[in-house]
Amino acid sequence: GVQKTHLQILVDSANDILKEAANYENNAKTLKDAVAKAEDVLTDGEHTSAELEKAYNDVIDAIINLERKGNKAALSAMIKKAEEVLADKDAYVASTIDGLDAILANAKAVNENEDATQNTVDNMVKTLTLKVADARLKGDVDGDGSVGTSDSASLLQYAAEKITLDDVSTQSADVNGDGAADTQDAAMILQYAAEEITSF
Repeated sequence: GVQKTHLQILVDSANDILKEAANYENNAKTLKDAVAKAEDVLTDGEHTSAELEKAYNDVIDAIINLERKGNKAALSAMIKKAEEVLADKDAYVASTIDGLDAILANAKAVNENEDATQNTVDNMVKTLTLKVADARLKGDVDGDGSVGTSDSASLLQYAAEKITLDDVSTQSADVNGDGAADTQDAAMILQYAAEEITSF
């Protein structure tokens, strides 16, 4: 069974953990409570072995259930990226950034929540990253993240029916917004790449 010395050692360890309580989310309160009860049992000469055992197990459970607060460096970086995309949203194909603002709002809420665990933070980073990665610039026909002469070349091949493009590429190619991805768009993309025009 559990000896008083076992419980004392455990309580001492738990108190060391509690000194770092700032690094843990609110589960630290459960540990504080369990430690307080265990200390009562230790100072009470009349405790039963069952009480000793329970106090010991409660402290162990509370330690196991502690969750460290999440490191948010990656989340902050992705929030910044999402904000940049939304600040320039006219430069993107509308359908590819649809819903980004809602995900960004959730991400900010997690970022501001001091009790958010690493698991929650990591899931949010993943969701936001996948959404930001979907954002497609108008004119980025080949989907390489920038608009240049290669996009114009892809579009000309598409116009000549030499290659096919997926929906997003076709939407991205229609820079003049007339509902067709064609040689006029290719010409505009070339002008944009040569910086003769500043935006579509």
